[in-house]
Amino acid sequence: MIKILIFLFCFTISTFACQENFESKLDYDYEMYRDGPVLKVKNKGVVKKIEEVKKIVLGSYNIFNFNEYLGLTEEGRLEGEYNFINMKKEESQRVEMANAIISTEMDIICFQEIESLSAIKKFNEQYLNSSYFPLVILGNDSRGIQIGFLIKKDLPFNYELHSHRDTKHFHPTRKMKTTFSRDLPTLLVKDQNSNKVYMAILGTHFKSKRSQKSDPLSQKLRAKQAQTTVAIEKKFFRQYKNIPIFVMGDFNNDVMSSREFDVFRHEGFIDSFDIFFDVNVHDRVTHTFHSRKGTSFQQLDAIYLNRTAVSKDILLDSGIYRYKDINGTVKPIPSNFDERNLNPSDHFPIYVTIDMNKVLNL
Repeated sequence: MIKILIFLFCFTISTFACQENFESKLDYDYEMYRDGPVLKVKNKGVVKKIEEVKKIVLGSYNIFNFNEYLGLTEEGRLEGEYNFINMKKEESQRVEMANAIISTEMDIICFQEIESLSAIKKFNEQYLNSSYFPLVILGNDSRGIQIGFLIKKDLPFNYELHSHRDTKHFHPTRKMKTTFSRDLPTLLVKDQNSNKVYMAILGTHFKSKRSQKSDPLSQKLRAKQAQTTVAIEKKFFRQYKNIPIFVMGDFNNDVMSSREFDVFRHEGFIDSFDIFFDVNVHDRVTHTFHSRKGTSFQQLDAIYLNRTAVSKDILLDSGIYRYKDINGTVKPIPSNFDERNLNPSDHFPIYVTIDMNKVLNL
């Protein structure tokens, strides 16, 4: 009961954060389920006609917080120790975050590592001309970082956001454990009149590589999270009759080589990069990590397409946004911590463009 009351208080805050300056145009409702709450949104504002929506760009972006991030102290960097302090992002870094979204024309963005509801609201207002509205349900992370969405206001759809923060699994210790470190928020994009579901987007931020007892680098937990994600995808796939489904976000291990993600490949999911990119690892880097042992270049972020999205050939494009300097020149991928620290995030944003003519006629 206490948890529900706390959620209702936090949920009210998130609802008001979404509604300000758009209050008469968005209707909200919510329901509580075993796996987590569901937020329902009816968009009653001025929107495009549905036949005008020829394509939609879906983006995924671990932003490493909008305003502050954890940086290494000078002593920590010199000694190779993890002594972290809060550091404010520069104005130029926030501008470049917005540039990434604007230049790729993202319509629906799944963010990871949102530090607060007010932060995403303020970012939308100050850097994106209030062109979006945020949807966030508070998850499980002990640091308070969330997975959330920004959605273009002029899209002619209604939405449901299904949380899975309370999903549990049976642990070898014979105890029930919470499965998702943060959540697996699932966004349904729906017709405004018939309520037909056109697509689903599952937002991921799997467990980091911090080791736990009996689980070095948290590989077992990430494998369980991946398996549960596939099970949840199948539930929505059956319920809404073969819709295209996208699983996107930060998987916290290399998606090309890590065995814990084999379940996606076995179940027919395709990484969008596999369609548009060569196998050259450097071209697919979405994250760099820098330590005394050197720099690792990995693809931690991905947008997976389910069988329907692949078989119906709805994908038009896929890409990675590379950060630019103040002169608009693309910067090289960081080779050390100092170079990485100049970027807005330790991750690069990724995106796919989908053919809505095909999606609407499935």
